[in-house]
Formats: sequence, structure tokens, C-alpha cells
Amino acid sequence: MTDVETALRELRLAVAQAVTPPSPAGIRARAMRRRRQLPRRLFSGLVAAAAAGAVLLTAVTVVRSIASAPPPVGWPSPSVSNTPAWIELAINDPIVRTTWLDATIILPAHSGCPDGRTQLRNGASAGWPRLVLAQPPSIGARPAYGDLTGDGRPEAVLYAECLQGPEDSGDGAGQLLVVTRGSDNSLRALGWIGPRGALYPEFWVADSTLYADAVPWHTDWGYVLGSALAYRWNGTRFDTAPSIYPGVREVDLRPVADSLGCPGAVVSLAAGEYAHGEYDFTPPTMPDGNPHVLDLAGDGHRYLVLALSCRNAGVVVVDGSRAVDFVPVDARYGMSGWSFSRGTLTVARFERGSGEPATSETWVWNGFNFQQ
Repeated sequence: MTDVETALRELRLAVAQAVTPPSPAGIRARAMRRRRQLPRRLFSGLVAAAAAGAVLLTAVTVVRSIASAPPPVGWPSPSVSNTPAWIELAINDPIVRTTWLDATIILPAHSGCPDGRTQLRNGASAGWPRLVLAQPPSIGARPAYGDLTGDGRPEAVLYAECLQGPEDSGDGAGQLLVVTRGSDNSLRALGWIGPRGALYPEFWVADSTLYADAVPWHTDWGYVLGSALAYRWNGTRFDTAPSIYPGVREVDLRPVADSLGCPGAVVSLAAGEYAHGEYDFTPPTMPDGNPHVLDLAGDGHRYLVLALSCRNAGVVVVDGSRAVDFVPVDARYGMSGWSFSRGTLTVARFERGSGEPATSETWVWNGFNFQQ
């Protein structure tokens, strides 16, 4: 176990002793308050959102009426996070202070991409083919850092694409680029990682492994909601590795069924299959641009987060294979998307009548659930 992991474990134990979890009665009361806030009528806003120009949700599920479902094999054991606030560990290395949009990177040979010493200006190289880094407000614009080579120093992971000419939109060209810092402070890319043409809304380093919450777009490798690809350095290149996030094929929605207005059951996430409009999940093969495997508290424990609607709609938080929280959308609005950053969930809404954007709602993770 690393020093960081030991420190995090000690911190979580200390917080657990100082924080009293909410009582079951309190949780039930909270669910009932949410239930009363949401009218009992058939929800159709996510379909209406498509007419408003938003890429939204379609049905992909089949219902099974069974008592319970164990966590999928390989997924981290379900637990309750006792960390009440976002924690971000500082990495003390010059690579973290790099201005990537104007960096000079030595690139390896890679089909359709520049190679050798490459200077970036405003996030792009000169000439063709051209390297372009993702930058706000694009998805995957925030670099990830961590020691992937085992030398005690962190590498940087960037989301980038290579354009072939002025008419090239970069559609289907995205990949992850891993960059290391030399003893002379030069920046050298170790390689391009992941399926080319996927979207990479979330990626992180843990236990010397690069994880990518990648979403299929132009390439499909049998994606399952809640899965993350894994890669490890073998001394000369990155190889695929077993992932502790193989995806979630069943979700027990009973803990949030009252708030959702869904039948209480275990739901099988089966791409392309429908359940007569009872459930409406974000489709696994749709490039929605959202991360789904999220570290909500900043403590390393990750949850599956996805949009769902039955009678009511919102964002569901799943721990292992069991739903633990539901963030509703006021029935007066439709949901056009959501985003998450450092403990805060932002739900984008639109006016049902006009389709015009409405004010967003923000929710903060307190270690157990989202609160406004």
C-alpha cells in the first residue's frame, strides 16, 4: 500500500469516527420530502429535450423482478463514503505547473500525427498533420497526473487529437497522450493510449495504472456502463490491464424507487433493449460526453453516475450495483445534461414550453448523498 493510500485510509477512519451517518428514519424522511416535491405524472421531458436540440436519453433496459443483486465481479465492494468534503492531493512536481497549451513535447511516431519535437501554440501545433489538445469547455480538458512508470515522478495524461488538414474536424480522432518529464525538464510523450475515436470525459491514475472512463463514438469495444479501461507501463510501452471497473450490468433501484416513481426492481442494463418506457437510461453507445465513473468525494472511491427517468427524472448514484442517491429534476423543466467537478454536480435544465435554457441547479456531495 502506498503512503498516499495509507494516509487516505487513516483519514477516512478518522472522519468516520467524527461523523455520524444519517439514521434510516432520516433517510426515509428525506426521500419522502423529495417524493412530495415531484408530481405523480408520466415523465416525458427527456424525449422533449431532443426536440429542443439537446442530445438526451433513450431507453436501454430490461426489468427483472428479483429480490437483490450482488455487485458485479471485479467492481470495488459497495461502501458508504465518510468523507464529507472534496479532497485533492497536491502533486509537487514541475510537470503539474506546465502550461500545456504552449508546451513543447517530443512526440513518438504515430499514424496521422506529428512526431519529434513539437511546439504547441494555443493548444495546437503548426502545419499538417496537427496535434490539438482538448481545452475548456471541451470534455476531457483537465489533465490527469500520477506515477505510471514507477520512477517516483508523476506523468501527465492529456486528451488530444490529430487533424489531417484544414477540412478535418477531428471527428473520431481522439486519444490519450501520456507525457513524462526528463531530468532536463524536457517533455517527452511515452505513447498514445486507448481506442482511437473514443470520447474521454474522465481519466485518472491509481496504483500505477491509467484508467479511462472512455465512451465509444467511432469505435466500440463492447462498452458497458460504469466500465473503465486500464493500462499499465511495461517498461517500453503501455499494455492493457485488468480493470477493477468492468461495468455494471444490473442496478438495484429499490432504494430510490419512491423518488423516481419506478417499479421497485433490479434493472438489467442491456444495450438496445427496451422496457416499455418504464426505465430510460443514458444509452451505452451514445457519445453523451459525460463521465460515468466518478470519485465524488475525492477519496479514491468511485461511483457509477447516470441519468435516468421513470415517472420523474434526474441523476442516479450507484455504489457497486445498488442505487444510493437520486438527484431529481423539477418536473417543470427538462434536463439537457449534467456535469460534475470537485464534489459539485450541476444539472442543466430547459423550459418545457419554449425549449429555452433555464437556470442550472447545483448539488454538493456530503459524503453520503447530494444536497443543495
